[in-house]
Amino acid sequence: MITLPDTTPMFSAAGPVTLVPPTAGRVLLIDDEDVLLSVVGRALRSAGFQVLSASSAEEGLSRFATLRPDCVVVDVYLPGLDGFEFVQRARAIDPSVPMLMLSGLEGIDHEQRAIDVGAREFLPKAIDVRDLERHIRDAIAAAAAHPKLPVFALPTLDLGELERAAIAQALAASKGNRTQAARLLGIHVRTLHRKLRDP
Repeated sequence: MITLPDTTPMFSAAGPVTLVPPTAGRVLLIDDEDVLLSVVGRALRSAGFQVLSASSAEEGLSRFATLRPDCVVVDVYLPGLDGFEFVQRARAIDPSVPMLMLSGLEGIDHEQRAIDVGAREFLPKAIDVRDLERHIRDAIAAAAAHPKLPVFALPTLDLGELERAAIAQALAASKGNRTQAARLLGIHVRTLHRKLRDP
């Protein structure tokens, strides 16, 4: 279980002092344990994060798509879709958001799978909350150093035009020899003949 730091309140002559740090970023926390969502959420809020929570991967995907957090912390084992599936689907929506995975089970297989699906880190669930805060801050800072391109700014590509240009280059490089051009393109020579025949 995640351990919390000492939270001894500070006092002034007028009574308790509440320190509210500036917003450190928006974190989506996904876990099916209500106690963890509550305790870790409270600790992250006191550290300056805006915390969004979800108790399943499906709910998390909905919140991720509409609210676009700066970082996601997701448990591996969830009802329905698991954390690995969540990370894959969320990265298809926005690959620039860092994903931190938590699990009570450690092992090289889980860690490798987390990396394969696109998670930034695979952390033990027994992590100290201050260490979790540091991992989140590091992830947000690293993502901010590589700003995301807006989707609408990406050029629209005409694949037919690109294919014709590649065929023309291969034919030029092979001095018109269609067999060599097909090898350069990595296609069968009959496929090249058909592509040259069909406009």
